Amino acid sequence: ASTIMDSLSYAEGNQAAVDFYLHHEAKLTEDIPDDVRYLAYFHANAAWSAIKLNDLALLGLADSCSESAFTVLPEAPEIAGTRGAYLIVTGQSEPGLALILPALRAIDIRADKADFCTYIAQGYQQIGRTERADTFTALGHHLRATA
Repeated sequence: ASTIMDSLSYAEGNQAAVDFYLHHEAKLTEDIPDDVRYLAYFHANAAWSAIKLNDLALLGLADSCSESAFTVLPEAPEIAGTRGAYLIVTGQSEPGLALILPALRAIDIRADKADFCTYIAQGYQQIGRTERADTFTALGHHLRATA
């Protein structure tokens, strides 16, 4: 299901991935409660899609899912970056940056790096580090163009 959500977010958009999560979460959690790694990525993908939708109504979902995933797999850069992005969009820039910056260095997919740069730039903007924000905005554009 985690892979399906990831594919849905690329093919049909983040709303489709969030809808899939909301429709299937209870059943999947019931069917595979012992596969904590799988569930962590399932929750992280839901959180990431919710964050990218930039919908205030989905921040609760993004919070609970990213926190749940991060509690289980804090060492996974995609999960740490997702939690960091959530913290940044909710105004908690410094702890968010502390999670997402190392995650940016650790992931390989350029499109994901570009997305992380968007939130890193937002975090630096929030704490008044405009030059740093501009650097990450430019890096994100470059990564997107070469992804």
